[in-house]
Amino acid sequence: MLPVRNSCGHILELGLAILFICCWILVPNINAHKIGERSFQYLNSISSADWKRDVDFAIENVDRQKRLEENLVNSGVTIKNGGISHHYLLDALPNEEAKMDNDVARKLLAVNHYILNSKCLPHGINSEDCEYFLSNKALPSDSELLQQCLGTIESRRNGHNAFRRLLNRHYQDGIYQMLPLVSPLSVSKALNNLSMQHDKRELQDKQRNLAVIQWTQFIEHDLSKPVVTTMRDGSHIECCDCDSFELSPRHRHPSCAPLKIKSDGSPYGRVNCLNYVRSAVAVGTKCTFGAVEQLNQATALLDLSQLYGFTDDAQRRMRTWNSGRIKSTAYSKHSEIYNDALAVITGDWSNYCAFKDPSKQTSQCFMAGDSRVNNSPLTISIYTLFMRNHNQLAKKLAIKYPSWQDEALYRAAKAINIKIYRNIVFDEWLPMVLGEDVADEIKEIKESVDDVRISNEFGIAAMRFYMSMMPNFLQNFTEEKRVEYITSGLPTQESSNVIRNENVVSFVDQTYKPDLGYTHEKIDTILDSILNQHAMKLDTIYEDSLILNNFGVNRPTHGDLLAYDIQRGRDHGLRSYIDYLKLATGQSIGRWKDLERFIAIDDLNILKAIYSSVENIDLFVGGMAEINTFGAIIGPTFKYILAEQFKRIYHQQPIDLDTSVQDLLQFKNANAVELLCANSMLKNVPRNIFHLASHKNPLLPCSEHVGLLRP
Repeated sequence: MLPVRNSCGHILELGLAILFICCWILVPNINAHKIGERSFQYLNSISSADWKRDVDFAIENVDRQKRLEENLVNSGVTIKNGGISHHYLLDALPNEEAKMDNDVARKLLAVNHYILNSKCLPHGINSEDCEYFLSNKALPSDSELLQQCLGTIESRRNGHNAFRRLLNRHYQDGIYQMLPLVSPLSVSKALNNLSMQHDKRELQDKQRNLAVIQWTQFIEHDLSKPVVTTMRDGSHIECCDCDSFELSPRHRHPSCAPLKIKSDGSPYGRVNCLNYVRSAVAVGTKCTFGAVEQLNQATALLDLSQLYGFTDDAQRRMRTWNSGRIKSTAYSKHSEIYNDALAVITGDWSNYCAFKDPSKQTSQCFMAGDSRVNNSPLTISIYTLFMRNHNQLAKKLAIKYPSWQDEALYRAAKAINIKIYRNIVFDEWLPMVLGEDVADEIKEIKESVDDVRISNEFGIAAMRFYMSMMPNFLQNFTEEKRVEYITSGLPTQESSNVIRNENVVSFVDQTYKPDLGYTHEKIDTILDSILNQHAMKLDTIYEDSLILNNFGVNRPTHGDLLAYDIQRGRDHGLRSYIDYLKLATGQSIGRWKDLERFIAIDDLNILKAIYSSVENIDLFVGGMAEINTFGAIIGPTFKYILAEQFKRIYHQQPIDLDTSVQDLLQFKNANAVELLCANSMLKNVPRNIFHLASHKNPLLPCSEHVGLLRP
């Protein structure tokens, strides 16, 4: 585990904070590039007819892929319900609009590859110069691909956009081919094994609770959703066989990039394999040649689209069309709204849960605007809170405005719910993550932002920091032991062991398989545990429930999310960690010793043992390994990336929902304590919900914090 700071950390952090704010406000034009004059003249001399022939030829090759896909489907090489790959799929499930966008972008990608190999490389034009030229070259005006591209852009809405970039993409061929680096599974295994050898490793965060994880993941669901490529008929791609071995070449889809690790000592085979399908790609903001970008199936606004949905179909599916409410499951006929559960899926649950046979499953599988709602008890509980809050607000507004119809009540309740959510994100969650100084700076800067899209670096790396803080189990706490624990002062690892009982829930057993029986009592128990259980320390280690145990000895029973996150960073062409560290701090890194200012020596030695060069460190790994900056939970690199994105988000208000200013102002100061108290039966909540209760963070009685939101 990483220490909070080194012995001279305060001095270091002050300098970095000043540099950080300067670099963040004055972002340099990092992506500037010029192509050689001779290369430009040659490419510019190619006739329009030649460009058109290249486009047509590349598309013909793409169309031939249909036959391979038909063979895969006929051979049963697709994802099976309930398997390891099904869990990955639900984290990155594409909708129909994403599939159509991806189909057009895949054709563009094929064209780029064909031109690179037929025109650029044979004439001595390197891939970087070739890509730069193509990205500024318009598609032939008489090509069908141009019409498809224009149609995609014109019909696109917020929620289907290409990720943007802070730095230029980094691929072996400059366009899309992933770099041949050390296996992500090897990185994950080595990080875990080497880190466990350190006796001084601190397992738990001494101050923060599981609400940090819960809220960060919920916000991530709102802003970022890279989705996987599918076959043309909508079938889901599988890259490994049922025994987790690599498929033969004739059964391997071109979009496969499976996670593999050599396991010579395994009785089951020479190679173990976990499914990884490359992310869906998207048409950019203009119809040119050039490398396409990965698609983000989420809005770039804090608008609770993960709950409500952002497509018309998803939003209709969530509404009751009665009294402004969204769908829920009442615990009983006489229950209050603050006891309701999320609506349950009827019929095929395979797009929301990973049961082997959804038609025979008796457990609950919940629905929302995002397929990730059933990821864990943490996600289910927070989706439930905002569902309840919407319906409480709709009921309150109906009492105040008896003449309002369903549409007016729905839109007003949604607007107020979003306002409360944004309040908590910017006033309570963001200061905890970035530090109060940077969080305040974000709200003070007044400037127009042209490109509000989510960055690759934010969605694929920095915003995923919470995964390192996830424990193996959700603990249950008895009331008397919890009070004793809280009043004894700041918790310690030893005292936390005293209050654990045998009633624990394994996160890995609940991943997309919710079977806890989510009554209102169960939701309250989960919320109570979230507020009172330590988060794990932020470091480069994932707990066992998130990685493979004894990989290479036994067949895997679950995935390795650390390896998956590393692979996705490479899939999206993220540059090396040291490139982003330079962007964040201005510091150039040429050797391992240069990183001693930013990464503790023990952790730096672990990275040395894994990576052959300082230039090969993955952004995700390096960012989590950093010593955190003063007042923040993360180090300077992730801090820069998150602050850059939330600066763009803060001044982008969700779409006006025609609710009165007076009603919004009434809820201007609603906070997390009021949200929790009004939508549960909790008795007490810490003043700062992201920190464990203590003398400095006292419990507040819920009886005094329910009036604003409940009718």
